[in-house]
Amino acid sequence: MADIKITKEQIARENIDFFDLHGINLNGKQVLDVGFGLGYNSKAMSDRGASVYGVEPREEDFKYAISNGLIDKNQAFNCLLQDIPEDLLGSFDIVTVFLYNISFLEREEFSNMLAKAVKTDGLVIIGMHESIYIYGDEDIEPVSSSIYKCFNSVRLIEDKKGNIGNYWYIVANDPLILVKGK
Repeated sequence: MADIKITKEQIARENIDFFDLHGINLNGKQVLDVGFGLGYNSKAMSDRGASVYGVEPREEDFKYAISNGLIDKNQAFNCLLQDIPEDLLGSFDIVTVFLYNISFLEREEFSNMLAKAVKTDGLVIIGMHESIYIYGDEDIEPVSSSIYKCFNSVRLIEDKKGNIGNYWYIVANDPLILVKGK
């Protein structure tokens, strides 16, 4: 576990570096960390002054993050994004999704939930390791296409400077809340 811890801490530092490079201030922000895994990104954002909430469906990872104090147990949910308490929707300044390859079958619903979770003037930041999920190919529709359907503004950013975690980021804002069934 020590090697995983070191790697996860490094990836979290790299994500914080991305925020700094792009002028994204975490201090005083309410952040939702989707799929927080072992909790290292959540902890890094909290250390920068954010109030971090998180959802993590894997019970083992959820328990690890809570028991190691990497995310506040009162702001963490052992569930999918789609199952987050409804009163939290629309309350987040920043929503993050790091190193998560969103299932093709869930992309539209997932992207719509991201748009519902973030404030109208907030940011959604999705970090991915593989370019195929950003740009797609003849067999795979990119994650970015479902994000374009849910947000008025979408930027694709490549960031490979010594990065072992996320090489590409999707930064979206100005959400379009889609009507169910459309």
